[in-house]
Amino acid sequence: VKTLLNFRSGREPFRILSLKDIKTGNFASSWLRDRIVLIGINASSVPDFFNTSAIAGLKIPGQVSGVEFHAHAC
Repeated sequence: VKTLLNFRSGREPFRILSLKDIKTGNFASSWLRDRIVLIGINASSVPDFFNTSAIAGLKIPGQVSGVEFHAHAC
């Protein structure tokens, strides 16, 4: 079974908050209200990457972290 994803585009297709931002409350609560929130790791030291050429402007061309890949699927 193959599924086509509608990859979001733009400089920042998703809002990404760090754990430090969450702990210190450095965000507007409206950013989370009535939203799907995914929690994951996008560090290059964690080998959770998908290869794709469908997303332009990636830090590492052709690679997207697992949590960002799942965000595109939501």
